[in-house]
Amino acid sequence: MNTFPGNSGHYFSAYQLGLSTIVETKGREDLEDIRKIERLKQWCKDVNAIQNEGTYIPVYVKEEDFNANRTNIKTFADVLALYGL
Repeated sequence: MNTFPGNSGHYFSAYQLGLSTIVETKGREDLEDIRKIERLKQWCKDVNAIQNEGTYIPVYVKEEDFNANRTNIKTFADVLALYGL
């Protein structure tokens, strides 16, 4: 549930890979998306502070950035290096 304008009540990601990597992808970014990404970063920071079962890593991939770098991406580690927040 989003409560824009104001605070985001819950965060829903585009993808969650495994237990610890949350990937958000965007074709076109608008002002609400910027707030959503900030919320994702804060959510990961908050959940990492209250548990030690895993470290949540936020990843944000814009379509134009992915297209510009796609030949450099061979592994998921490459994705994290390029797009990890």
